[in-house]
Formats: sequence, structure tokens, C-alpha cells
Amino acid sequence: MVIGGGFVGLEVASTAAQLGLSVTVVEPQAVPLERLLGRDIGGRVAALHERNGVRILAPVSARRVLGRGKVEAVELADGEVVTAHIVVVAIGSVPNSDWLAMSAIDVTDGVLCDEYCRVVGVRDVFAVGDVARRRRPQSDDLQRIEHWTNAVAHADVAAKAILGLGQGPNYAALPYFWSDQFDVKLQFVGTFNPRQVMTIDGSSAQGRNRSITVFGDGRRVVGALAWNWPAAIGRTRRLLERSTVTMEVVEEAFASPWK
Repeated sequence: MVIGGGFVGLEVASTAAQLGLSVTVVEPQAVPLERLLGRDIGGRVAALHERNGVRILAPVSARRVLGRGKVEAVELADGEVVTAHIVVVAIGSVPNSDWLAMSAIDVTDGVLCDEYCRVVGVRDVFAVGDVARRRRPQSDDLQRIEHWTNAVAHADVAAKAILGLGQGPNYAALPYFWSDQFDVKLQFVGTFNPRQVMTIDGSSAQGRNRSITVFGDGRRVVGALAWNWPAAIGRTRRLLERSTVTMEVVEEAFASPWK
């Protein structure tokens, strides 16, 4: 059993199912990934898992693990008891910043930093990686992203700032991550916003199941998710690196056939 239907939980479920194990995912939201990618895409991911034999229980939370000396079952919040021999808890993480609570540093959901990863409120201190809640360049948005690609970009930004070398190529790098589940590669760039959603179907006559879903804040495009379409996420990423890109610009970029 996997408790938590985020990216880590779903990747574990996918791998275990492909190894021939019976897998159940318990998710408190209506569908997996709903908070991160919205209900439509979350439902599509849930369907992918169910087609491959994974049982999705949602929306429901796990109450407690049962067993004597070993895991035997999990009791859910609705009273159902599900047999389980292995339990993976993938419910996210919280920043380990309690030791800074008495300092002058803002540790609300991580360590508050400026766009150069300098910690706000103290001199000559930098924070990078999962714990850093960084203000994005040319934006008022604060983001704390738990992915290794983000940590690599932060390290480059902080090192150049410490050495006085300016901004560097990763200064305004967009958040990016990917996830492989069964025969699907999900790639995400930017941020999620449910205000505007546009999906472009790139499936071909040869049966390739691929698409890209673009997210906007009402003024500009802020992120995109590709489903089995690496070339599309690459093109969209380059578009998003411009200061302002509208839905119409993205739609036009995909108007003509391309591979």
C-alpha cells in the first residue's frame, strides 16, 4: 500500500505494479495530484494507474497501521480495513527549520530568500534547495520547490552572488521536473494555475498518446505539463522564458503540424 498520491507515491506504485505486486494507493484528495495539477489531469493519471492494475482509494485518509510485530493492514478514516504487507508513506515533507525559530529569519514554510538566494533579515547567509522559499525574479511570487533540479539551479545562483559574478544563466530558471509512470513521461515547467487551462492534443495516426496542457493566470502563461511529448515541453519552455507569453501565442506555436 502507498499512502499519498503525489509524484513520489505514484512512482513507487507504478514501479511496484510493474514488478507484479498488488498495489493500493490511498489519497485524501478526490484524485491524485489534484492540488498540484488540477482535477482533470489528476483524473487522467488515476485512470492510467487503474488501467495498469493499481487500486486508487480516494478521497480517503489512512487512520492507522495495524499488525503485531509487522504490518498486516491499514485502517482508513471511513472505517475500511485494507490488507497490506508493505506500507510506503509518501505524504510530503516539511522544512527542517525549527532550529532557526528564535532567529531573525522568516521560517514560514522554509527559509525566506531574495532572488539571489540571500536569506532575508541577516547578512551573508544563503539558502538553497528544498528549504529555500525564494522570490522569483521579475515577480512577487514566493516558491519553495522540492526537486533536485531546483537545488542545482539555486546553488549556481547563490555561488555567483557570493562571488559577485552577477546573475548567471540559472538566475531566472523556470521550475522544471519530470515523472515516469508506466509508459507515460510527465514533464512540467513553470507553475500551476487553474484560472486558464488549454490542452493541445499531439496524438498521431501512429497511435502516439501525447498532449500538452498549458496554464495561465488570466494575463500570461505560467506553466505547462507535457504527456509523452518532450519536444512540446521544450518548445513551451523556451516560450515561457520570454517576459510575457499569452495563450494565443502558445496556441499559434502549435498550430502547424510538427514532430
